[in-house]
Amino acid sequence: LAKDACRDLIKKWPKTDILAMHTNSLAPNRFAEEKGIWSIGFNLENADMFPDSYLTSCVWKWDKYYKDAILSCLKGKFYGSVDWVSMEDGIVQLSDLTKNCVPGTEEAVEKARQLFVERSFDVFYGPIIDNKGKLRIPEGESMSEDEMRNHFDWYVEGVTVEK
Repeated sequence: LAKDACRDLIKKWPKTDILAMHTNSLAPNRFAEEKGIWSIGFNLENADMFPDSYLTSCVWKWDKYYKDAILSCLKGKFYGSVDWVSMEDGIVQLSDLTKNCVPGTEEAVEKARQLFVERSFDVFYGPIIDNKGKLRIPEGESMSEDEMRNHFDWYVEGVTVEK
């Protein structure tokens, strides 16, 4: 399925130059390697498998989180909740950039990472306009946790939805 989705995407948008995914499948990375398209991995760092096309990967390190949750279950002290995790928790990480990244990329990524850590940048700060032209988040405001969890049923400006 993932490879078919990539094939359909490239067929429709042949000028696509980077594939990023939110799936544990390596099929998009393989497809990118075959087609000479850059790729960004997900969940694990797999640069050695795709030496000519891999840029980096969003890596999730769930070990400590699950260990703590399982131990609380075993102790009879687990209470279900929705948890927001962050870079500071060590769960969300970015793998090393590969040789395929252009000079200056590492500095730009580090600068962006620092803005997230300092909480001086958030992708949910406004102004944010949806794909139908409606202002969803005014300038200087941010989406609330409730909006993100329960009312985020729209797409951001520039996203085209096809059925």
